Amino acid sequence: MMVLSRKKNEGIAIGDDVTVTVLEIRGDKVRLAITCPSQIPVHRQEVYEIIHGRRTSKPLPRSPEELAFLQGILEEPDDEGIRLIFADWLEEHGNILGEFIRIQCQLHCCRRGTSVGLTSKGENEACGVSTNMSGGRTYPRSSGMHPSSGASSRPST
Repeated sequence: MMVLSRKKNEGIAIGDDVTVTVLEIRGDKVRLAITCPSQIPVHRQEVYEIIHGRRTSKPLPRSPEELAFLQGILEEPDDEGIRLIFADWLEEHGNILGEFIRIQCQLHCCRRGTSVGLTSKGENEACGVSTNMSGGRTYPRSSGMHPSSGASSRPST
């Protein structure tokens, strides 16, 4: 294992095709930019472990808020807006499954024949999610799952 130190806006080259740059350091979080060819998959370690079946920890007990989201999804299985709100909530609470749910929604939209990538304003609106002026997501209140109980909408990371 190689250990390197980098400051903000400094990078690391890995071979000829991959560059990792430190974009921001905020508290105990570091935002990285990774430049690489599109055929090279890039995942956070914990997502990689789930994809490849190497989950090492037991699932944690579910909170009442999480149970409410799950109940909403069961009651409205075709409402992708609820799933995306839940994905935001999970990510805000440090749960990597939020990214997984977002990808599932994206794949579901692709199977329906729509070109929804859930990353741009037009694409998000196709699934009932719109982007406000500051880049945060807004959700229809009619879904019953608006993040008003302490969870706020935020742009994806």
